Amino acid sequence: MALPAVVCDLNQHQKLADCPEVSRLLQRSDPPPGVVFEVIENDHNALEQLQAPLSELTEHLKQRHPGLSIEMVSHGNELATLAATGSQRSEFLRWSQTKAVDVVGCQYYAEMRDMNIEQLNENIDLVASATRHLEQRIAEGYDVIRLRPARPLLDQQDPWANPWVIP
Repeated sequence: MALPAVVCDLNQHQKLADCPEVSRLLQRSDPPPGVVFEVIENDHNALEQLQAPLSELTEHLKQRHPGLSIEMVSHGNELATLAATGSQRSEFLRWSQTKAVDVVGCQYYAEMRDMNIEQLNENIDLVASATRHLEQRIAEGYDVIRLRPARPLLDQQDPWANPWVIP
């Protein structure tokens, strides 16, 4: 199963709610069982950059669709933020708990990058493969939206810059 390439790029939209897919989701009268925000970036600071826009959007989604399941799936270098110790990780995790957003990370990617698996396991739900997890959520009817943090200019050599290809 190929993952959908629904991308909300903050280089193109001022707010996540301005993305057409998110706007349609907010307007739906019958919500999906859940929404998964996928983050797969080379940037270790991607979660920090996405926290404020995600916070605003989850607030809108929870108001519009109470009880909606919301997940944030990480399977790029931003996962290192959640494996580290320190205020940046703590702030993001505190935010996710406050907003009732489940944070899921890819164990395969974390192991491949020699991240602290024990530290990750204490903070988030690890799944063997984030791609398989996303496929399962799609089969369950969840909407999956890939998020891209705002950047002045995307590096043309960035392998994640093409949303149609998952390395």
